[in-house]
Amino acid sequence: MDCTTRDLKLVGMGSKEMGLKGIRMLAKSLAKSTTTQTLYMEGCVIGGVAGARVLAKALIANTSIQSVSLRRENVGSKGTIELAKVLGQNTSIQSLDLCCNCIKSDGVYALAETLARNTTLHTLDLSYNLIESDGISALAKALMTNTTLKTLNLANILIDYDGISALAKVLTQNTSLQNLYLYSNDIDLESARALADALTINTSLQTLDLGDNLMGLECVDVFAKALAQNDTLQSIILTHNDVGLDGSNAFIGVNADRKRRSTNVNIMLFLGYIDASSCLSLLPGDLEILKTIMHMTVLPPLNCTC
Repeated sequence: MDCTTRDLKLVGMGSKEMGLKGIRMLAKSLAKSTTTQTLYMEGCVIGGVAGARVLAKALIANTSIQSVSLRRENVGSKGTIELAKVLGQNTSIQSLDLCCNCIKSDGVYALAETLARNTTLHTLDLSYNLIESDGISALAKALMTNTTLKTLNLANILIDYDGISALAKVLTQNTSLQNLYLYSNDIDLESARALADALTINTSLQTLDLGDNLMGLECVDVFAKALAQNDTLQSIILTHNDVGLDGSNAFIGVNADRKRRSTNVNIMLFLGYIDASSCLSLLPGDLEILKTIMHMTVLPPLNCTC
């Protein structure tokens, strides 16, 4: 197998796409490669825990790889424990995508342990896993000491108030995290308040994705009030929430106030569930703020089963 190319992309198309034998061939070449910078694998059936172990050893040996994406590979928590070892030894990987791998809290514990010491990873995607609050608490503790992670994707991970509360605490102390994705986590009012309170203190977060969280006007209003005290958040994504005209007006007022305080700061709003009749009542300047709605692309749900 040739691993001399800069970008290696393997997308599985069947139930017997690669397996352990195939991953061993890939790992052998990858361990020796000095040019491969990107490894993207999706649904390749790499052989579960054993395959993850083989791949992890190759990634530890490799010194050129910068981005590793293992989407829908069903490595599970035990496989994640093997992959966590990579973050403790490899110093070139900047992005790790483990979306939709049936990872539970025990797998995240291992990731968190190495993440606390890691100084090279910039992006971590753990979306569409089964992490829950215990795993998030461990991850949050690691982020208290980590100073290099900039993007964290925790979309659809069954997070509850305890998990949100742990993340909120991170936002009050961590100064490196810039993008946080919490799409589809059923964030309730209590959780919204915890996050919003943290935003009044945070000075580094630039993007916050709260889409598809069943939030109504009361939750939206909490965030609008918080952003009145925050001058660094650039984009708050609220697609597929019951925002309505009142919610949009609340953010428009905040945005106008922020513009008066600093011409370099502007909130980009991606709002959901605003009908055409509501938009007709907005002023031209307000429509400028909301124009990105028309260009927002919503990706279909992943075929992710654990």
